[in-house]
Formats: sequence, C-alpha cells, structure tokens
Amino acid sequence: SSGINAEYGGKDGGRPGPGGHAPGAFVPRGRLEDLKNRKGRKNRNNTVLKKKSLAFGPTKPLKVFNWAKLTDAKAANSIWKDVDEIDMVTMLNLDEIDELFQAKKAIKKDGSGDGKKKTIAIIDPKRAQNFTILLKKFKKTNEQLLGIVMNCDKNCEITLDMWEQLLRYIPTKEETQMLNELDTDEDTLSCLNRADRYFKSAVSIYHYEERIKAINFKKKFEERVKSVTPKIRALIKASTEVVKSDKLKEMLTLILGFGNYFNFGKRGNAMGFRLETLTKICDTKSADNQLTLLVYIVETVEMIFPDLEDFIDEISHVPVAAKVALAELKTDVADLQGGNRLLIKEVDHMQKNPTLNGANVFQQQFTGFLKEIADTMIDLEQMMGDMKKKYTIATSHFAESSNVEPE
Repeated sequence: SSGINAEYGGKDGGRPGPGGHAPGAFVPRGRLEDLKNRKGRKNRNNTVLKKKSLAFGPTKPLKVFNWAKLTDAKAANSIWKDVDEIDMVTMLNLDEIDELFQAKKAIKKDGSGDGKKKTIAIIDPKRAQNFTILLKKFKKTNEQLLGIVMNCDKNCEITLDMWEQLLRYIPTKEETQMLNELDTDEDTLSCLNRADRYFKSAVSIYHYEERIKAINFKKKFEERVKSVTPKIRALIKASTEVVKSDKLKEMLTLILGFGNYFNFGKRGNAMGFRLETLTKICDTKSADNQLTLLVYIVETVEMIFPDLEDFIDEISHVPVAAKVALAELKTDVADLQGGNRLLIKEVDHMQKNPTLNGANVFQQQFTGFLKEIADTMIDLEQMMGDMKKKYTIATSHFAESSNVEPE
C-alpha cells in the first residue's frame, strides 16, 4: 500500500495521521471561529499570496467530483480570494471518504455481487445518454469513428445527416478541462461510459472541432449553394420587375383610390399606403358578409380596367420571391462565407504545421476542394451584393424599409 499512498498523496505524502479530527470529534469553538474568520495570508505589500495546494490526497482513485474550476485571476476578485480550506480538510475522516467514494469496488471472489465496475461520469448524464444513442447508430467502435474523423471521411463512410448530428456533440470547454484533468491509466479509462470515452479520445485529437466543421462544410456545400442560389436570383428579378412595372403602379393607384374613398375624411386623403395593406383588403366585407373588397376589386378590373388583368405577367418572379425568408437567406449565405473563411484559415494552418498529426490528410482533402469552390463563392458574393442593392432600391421605391420581408 505504500506505493499507492505515495502516488495518491497518502501518509507518505503528508496525509494527516490517526491523530487528525474525525467526523463528530470535539473541535474547540474558538478553533472553528478562527477557521471561519481566516483571511488570505498577505505579504508586506498587502497583496494576497498564491493559494497553497493540498500536500496530501486520497489513497485510492475516487469518483469524479464534477466542477468547473475558476482561474486564479477570476477567483482573485471574488468570494474565493480569502478562502483557505486546508485546515478544514485535515479535520475530515479521510479514510472514510476514501472508502465511501472510491472509483471502483474490488470484484468479490466469493461469488456474491454482480462483479461490475462502477462507472465514472464526466459529461452531463442526459447529454451522455443521447450521445451514446447516437454513437450506436454509427455502428462503429469509438476508435473506428475517430479514425474516420482523422482521415476526414475520405472514403465517404458516414452520411451527411450523421455528420450534422455529430457536430452537435463537440466537447465544451468545461468538459474538455475535466477530461484533460482525468487520469489516463487503464483502470480509470475502463470506468468511463462510452460517451465519456469518446470525448476523452476526441479532446486529444488536434483541432477536433475544426475537423468536424470542415467535414460538414464540404459535404453540405453543394446542397446549400443549390438552396440559396434560386432564392437570390428570384429576389433580384422580382426587385427589378416591381420597380419597372407600369401596370403594377396602376393597380396600386386603383387600390389607393378605393382606400381614400372608403376612408373619406380624416382617415382618407392619403398619398400612398404601406404594402402590408394589400394583405388586409380581404378583411373588408360587404354588408351581408358575402363579398370581400378584394373580390370586388378583381371584378372591377375585369369590367372597367381590363388592360390591367395581366399585370401579374410583368412581375412574374414575385410569387416565388415572396416565399423567400430574407433573414434566413442572409444567415445561410453568411454561414457559407464564414465556413469558407474558417476552412481557408485551417488549411493554411495545417500547411504551416505539416508535422501535426493528421495535417497531411487534412490538406489533401480540403486544399483541392477550396480551389473548386473559389469561383462559386465569388459568384455567390456578387449575386448577394446585387440582390441587396436591387432589393433596397425596390423597397425604397415603395417607401419601405430594406429589412422588410419579401412577402
């Protein structure tokens, strides 16, 4: 046991002996008050000295106490700056703690018990459960899946949908910190559940998150470009059409006439109206509620202004453009541009550091890809700029904000 004690900080490492206080033992009240009021030790310059570390630890591996440590800088200006727990720890029954909270129980040899090892949980249980379910769907071992991440899925073994789901389970900073502090001996690793074992291996892969994002960007690129391109083109054409259409202007003039007539007096005499008014015309109904103003205007056009019946032909791209969610489109294009910039940065980083594990295969998979999509990205940015310009002209033409949705 001396070897264990030395490794984990037992008696050989300065651990309090039998004379230490045990739970329930009498502790003089003055001593407790002294501990409560104890301040951080200060030097002659009145600055708080660096916190002392425990000189002893458990005699065996204990179950993980999940927490997110504060840096010294953050703790220095908080409630923690005057805390000194060392004396309190010496009063604990450390042997009892070691026994109650050891990481694993010895397997019984008399046949009693199930002989199963206790598991160590690092990440949130619910998150771990969901991630474990996802890992099973890959139908690969952790090692096989991580190997595919390392080779950037050059053989296309994983579907796009599965890569998108894997992107949702990137180790957080807090999880990474706890995993990096975890012992790497086989006994400890064998006590981890599958999700924690995967995360433990993932955080050791250089730029793991960047690899997952790069793979997702490459696999989704063509699909996303095909999705945004027709929307941008529809908005460009529709924006041009509504500005140039003479018949649309006449139709709006007719509707303005109806509005000023219906709202004769203070609510009338308008020079124009917001385009959202068009969606409310059908709310006005006849006295018997059998006819809407919209239908009446349509009948009026057919009977009195037949030349305006085909005004829709002058704005043929408006129906398609009206279905575009402008804010969502801008986000999608911004994501493509951001993903492209990040990939360029990562490839450049790998080229400057060729000795990094996996750097060569990363360059092989993405250097050529970036060249292939370069022209597409330039065209996309030019189209987006043209669309924003024409859309702003169109909305200004109708005295609307450029942030208004196409519908």
